[in-house]
Amino acid sequence: MRPPTNAELGLGAVFVLYLCLGGPTPPELAQYVDTIAGKLLTVALFLSLAVSVHPALGVLGLIVAGVIIARSVNPLDKYLPSEARKMEQMGGLNWYQQFPYTLEEEQVASWTPQHNGGVASWFSDMDAAKPLPDNIHGAAAI
Repeated sequence: MRPPTNAELGLGAVFVLYLCLGGPTPPELAQYVDTIAGKLLTVALFLSLAVSVHPALGVLGLIVAGVIIARSVNPLDKYLPSEARKMEQMGGLNWYQQFPYTLEEEQVASWTPQHNGGVASWFSDMDAAKPLPDNIHGAAAI
């Protein structure tokens, strides 16, 4: 077995630092690694590295590939639905929105005074309106 070169020793030091420090994968890189193609490309890249360098560095590189893939996964994407999925689920619950004009709106429109095709001003009719007491059950009028 040949001794490792200085470049391999430097790359091994970078790998060890990455593993020991435990920093997150940069989000710019993580969004690409978190896809199927990105995972396959990462493994293929480190497998080609393992074939062409010192065997110890190759094994260390495969470990780093697994750690990069594990740190790139966004756990919220796995458990939280996307906005499109939420809207699809909520659309089934909002069945009442399929009717543009509800019975309640129709009844309220028939009760309100109409003037020139619209609702009349309530203030213009206030002088003509006099409240009538309902059954006062023998109470004295004030």
